[in-house]
Amino acid sequence: MKPDEQRVALPFAFTPVSAEFEALDLGDTRRNERGERVAASWANSPEMSLRQALQSSAEIEGAYRFLNNHRVSHDALAAPHVRESWRRAVESSSAGWVLSVEDTTELRFGGASEREGLGSLMNEGQGFFAHIALLACLVKTGESGGTPIPLGVGGSEFLVRPRAEKNKPAKLPKKAHDRHRHFAEDNEALRWDRVTEEVDDVATEAGISVVHVADREGDKYAWLADLTARGGRFVVRQTHNRKLAKDKDDDQPSYVSDLLAAPRVALATRIVRFESATTSGGRRRRENAREGRETALEMRAVTATFKRPDVCRSDVRQVTLNIVHVREINAPEGEEPIEWKLMTSEPIASAEDVLRVVDAYRARWLIEEFFKAIKTGCHYEHLQFQTLHALQNALAICLALSWHLLLLRTVSRDAPETPASSVVTQSQLLLLVWIASFENPWTVRLPPSPTARDVCFAIARMGGHFKHNGPPGWLTLARGLRELERLAMAQRLLRREM
Repeated sequence: MKPDEQRVALPFAFTPVSAEFEALDLGDTRRNERGERVAASWANSPEMSLRQALQSSAEIEGAYRFLNNHRVSHDALAAPHVRESWRRAVESSSAGWVLSVEDTTELRFGGASEREGLGSLMNEGQGFFAHIALLACLVKTGESGGTPIPLGVGGSEFLVRPRAEKNKPAKLPKKAHDRHRHFAEDNEALRWDRVTEEVDDVATEAGISVVHVADREGDKYAWLADLTARGGRFVVRQTHNRKLAKDKDDDQPSYVSDLLAAPRVALATRIVRFESATTSGGRRRRENAREGRETALEMRAVTATFKRPDVCRSDVRQVTLNIVHVREINAPEGEEPIEWKLMTSEPIASAEDVLRVVDAYRARWLIEEFFKAIKTGCHYEHLQFQTLHALQNALAICLALSWHLLLLRTVSRDAPETPASSVVTQSQLLLLVWIASFENPWTVRLPPSPTARDVCFAIARMGGHFKHNGPPGWLTLARGLRELERLAMAQRLLRREM
């Protein structure tokens, strides 16, 4: 990678994570103040439980009352972070595509006793599902493509599945059951429509355009047809071998697989690096885990018109989309070649067009990392709150903390030569430089002009990370940020006494 491709100018003004909790409007000044204190305390120690992060029994009791208060809602608590995320999106819109990377994660909570309001999960247990739209900016960084910079949460929705009933009515035959569920008003798949529409409405009001990015779960005809009809933009990985619209006597291919199998000139190739992939989102293991490797991808493109499925909520009889077919060249022996079929609203006329579509899809992994930041960095699933209401309120705080962890980790990995001031505040940077001037095993020496990678490793070292162990994990980063904030607090107290 060339030096100019290892750095990126953040297209928005970086502010401390505490700014994500300012301007709370909970309908009462005291509640606003309590909310800011709880959020700030947790922000200083994101990897600790809320009980550990707070300093006194009175603060702990106040925080528990606050998060259980039914006058306090998740939406109101998350609103300042969502506003800041959209502020960053507006500032970033001139630097590259603004993406809305969308997916659902399972949030699981232990314990033998049932917690109020939680529902069933896929493999027993109790919890709920969060469907998140994570905003990102795809910033051009040279020949290797674009670097996706996380901007924060732009929209969300929760899903609670009813607990299994002991005396359930007899099941319908599978085909009848599937048809009934498909047209039911509480169809879980409709969360995609609602969150996408919410994101598009805010983007339109803000005067910017957003490209929706989704993995194979987003391959839903009704959703894609609705997006296309209203001029929405998207890059979605195909999973269904859909029928093509054609005349009865037409000799053209009947299915998209036949269309893509036809010989076609490659528009572009690119060398990319893939990390090891042992899971496929959430906790589901891949059937064939992929080893990390650097490899070459070849890209072809075609336009196709899809026929509406027999069972579908949409009235649109057919929809025309572009498809970018990505396939690995010369995959290692014994390894299945990487292959993506990406349906998109975006143009595919040139190599640059096609590469940008592929870069947008590759940004989808950001949301998987964001979910890891919530679960591992913030230890969210270890919370002991006994109600869904309190857990969702706590998640509102975790979203902002997880975004900051993700920003620090992403920039330090994908654009390591980016100036350190892009991911930490000036006061944090000065403190890190001061700490590094002492000879002790818990610090990392910093160069005169530190980069994002330098400060990421310096912070992680304070959390117990050793550089020879590879890139820092979520937990060591969270611990390091806690230690950094503790030192900053001690420094402020000393200055006040002097």
